[in-house]
Amino acid sequence: MRDFRAVMVSVPRSANSPSRRDFLGAFGALIALSQAPAFARIRPMSVLFVCQFGSVKSATARELFRKRAKERGIFVEARSRGITPEAHISPQLLAALTAEGINPAADPLTQLKRRDLRRADIVVIFDTPPKSWTGKHLHDWTDTGSLNQSYAAERPRLIKRIDDLVDEIMASGRR
Repeated sequence: MRDFRAVMVSVPRSANSPSRRDFLGAFGALIALSQAPAFARIRPMSVLFVCQFGSVKSATARELFRKRAKERGIFVEARSRGITPEAHISPQLLAALTAEGINPAADPLTQLKRRDLRRADIVVIFDTPPKSWTGKHLHDWTDTGSLNQSYAAERPRLIKRIDDLVDEIMASGRR
């Protein structure tokens, strides 16, 4: 294949024909336009899971959500935060999640900041938030029981809620 610069040199030029610079500018614009769809995508939906400590409910839900969304071909951004971050996952829960191929420690334990709330399209809460919170698309999952003590009993309801959330995102068209 010939280099486009070599082609430019061999193109005869009349008084009214575009200059080499004009051609190169137009060629660059065509290349940019051909790449536009890759850059013109809408940013993925951002989901934030928040619990008191950020290491059990929100981290588990984040990883289950990522897994379920990926299985359905949905590209989303999922994060989790703790109001007062501390590692509280029980060895039993960790073993159960590991058996499912889920690592709740995949992301670092992080304290909730206001910018996290502003950045999120959907916020899922597992604990009562401070009264100063105003949330767009706030999902209240505060009635979720302890995953450390009863993961087997809570898992089906958590999965149902996660699947409903994935359905909501699919219906919104932002996936």
